[in-house]
This record gives sequence, C-alpha cells and structure tokens, in this order.
Amino acid sequence: MTTENNTENLVLEHLRTIRNDITAFRSETRAELNDVKHRLGRIEEQIVGLRLDIVGA
Repeated sequence: MTTENNTENLVLEHLRTIRNDITAFRSETRAELNDVKHRLGRIEEQIVGLRLDIVGA
C-alpha cells in the first residue's frame, strides 16, 4: 500500500466516524424534540383547563 492509499483510507475512516456521530446525534435530537413536543402539549392542555375553570367560575 502506498502512502497515498493510507492517507485516503484514513480520511475515509474519519468521514465514516463523523457520519456515524451525526446519525446518532440526529436520532437523539429527534427523541428529545418529541419529548419536548409532548411536554408542551401537556402544558397547553393544562392552560386550556385553567381557562375553562376561570370562565366557569
């Protein structure tokens, strides 16, 4: 193997690692975003309930 091939393989290895890291980050971010959306939905429901309590009072 030549030095050029070694360098090319090293670069490809680093690019694969970066791609895998980005994929994992995206997956974690999606999961966290879904959690935030769920929690925000619950807060919205509670606000609506409070408004209904005020109107009904």
